[in-house]
Amino acid sequence: MKNFKQLIKELPSSKVVVAFGSFQPPTLVHEHLIKSVKTVAGSSADYAIYASANEDKKYNPLSVDRKVYFLNRMFPGTNFQETTEQTIVGLAKKLNEKYKVLTVVVGEDKVADVTKQLTKANGKEYTFESIKVISTGMTDPDSDVTPGVSGLRMCESAKAGKFEDFKKGLPHTLTEHDSRRLMNEVRKGLGQEPIKEQVVLAKDKIREEYFAGKIFNVGDIVESNGQQYEIVKRGSNHLLLKEESGALVSNFNPPGGSEGVKAFTLAACVNGPAIPSILPV
Repeated sequence: MKNFKQLIKELPSSKVVVAFGSFQPPTLVHEHLIKSVKTVAGSSADYAIYASANEDKKYNPLSVDRKVYFLNRMFPGTNFQETTEQTIVGLAKKLNEKYKVLTVVVGEDKVADVTKQLTKANGKEYTFESIKVISTGMTDPDSDVTPGVSGLRMCESAKAGKFEDFKKGLPHTLTEHDSRRLMNEVRKGLGQEPIKEQVVLAKDKIREEYFAGKIFNVGDIVESNGQQYEIVKRGSNHLLLKEESGALVSNFNPPGGSEGVKAFTLAACVNGPAIPSILPV
């Protein structure tokens, strides 16, 4: 038999704490915003970090699903959500279908504007019992005037192919593999060609990285003799690949094979990584 406190704790929350951003691309400066949302929510409210669906070839290179993918890689254990809403008012209207109390966490330079937008729409677009806008105490991480790291600077580094500069804007939780993948996806979204590199690895090193999930993952694009394939399944002794025509092939053995090597270039197409590799056969 559950006691009263347990039952109350399990009831759906009427409060939610959110952040809403473009994350073009996600960077290390978003960490403070994310931590702030979790801190404000505590155990008394639901929380979520929403990534908007804005996308273009000028300043917004990533699709919303890829932004959420990389956010989860950078900051695991966080409730990231995709949304088709383009404005905070549109998002608030959706949230009002479930919640009565809304708290939005923003950079200190956005507090006045977001407060004005949300307050003006309350009673018209939605009916919250309470709306609060709380500052992180820092500049909005999506702002181009953010000191040090900004989305604009990251895009410029990606366009110029300056990986080391690009990497400085990423948290240490993101692997080298994913960092290169992210830069190439930003490049592709900006209309640039992906950067390919040739790296020759020893068989034992390849085997280790393969089974650690660092190379040849589902969704990666591999290229051999000018033909590109998408990895659709990883096995202990095979890779299932899809040709550009849609046909499936399974004649490439992953690390651990007996004789020889098969060279592949990992091209960062839509979901491909940037690190080329050597795959034993």
